[in-house]
Amino acid sequence: MIKKMKQSIASTQFYVHETTLGKLKSILKYGLLSSNAAKAAKVKDYQRNFKSPWNNDYVSLLKSSSICDVVAGYVGILVEPNIKVTKPASHFQRRRTERPVPKEVLVKNKIPREKFVGIVIGGVGYSYKLEKKVKPKPLNPQTVIKVVQDSGHIIPVYFQEEKIWP
Repeated sequence: MIKKMKQSIASTQFYVHETTLGKLKSILKYGLLSSNAAKAAKVKDYQRNFKSPWNNDYVSLLKSSSICDVVAGYVGILVEPNIKVTKPASHFQRRRTERPVPKEVLVKNKIPREKFVGIVIGGVGYSYKLEKKVKPKPLNPQTVIKVVQDSGHIIPVYFQEEKIWP
């Protein structure tokens, strides 16, 4: 059964939103929110991952064909592939800083938690701060599972392409 699940999850196209473990509880409660949607919903302690100008009204996702692309120390929120997305506006593409990456797509305002199809514990060794490869330091799987369990939202948790919960 694990091999079958591993094969099917590895060959599926997903949209992924990387975030910190500290933000996962709020995301599982409210969904993924743009900063303006979070203000409108009066979400306390809302923090954006990146201060990109397009993130005021949009949630940023990356299109990925492998759930193994999530960086160690982070979790990836897998979003169903049929969600309505747009590309960042061309004027953002030309900026020298805060450019979107080639696989980046945007969703207007909010992605409800019902659109989540899984949580991935990152395993890729990369440092955003240093902008280079490093030795991977994945999160403790039991800690991630506990956050998901406490949310009351039953959603699969994956680590190294294997479903580890529920």
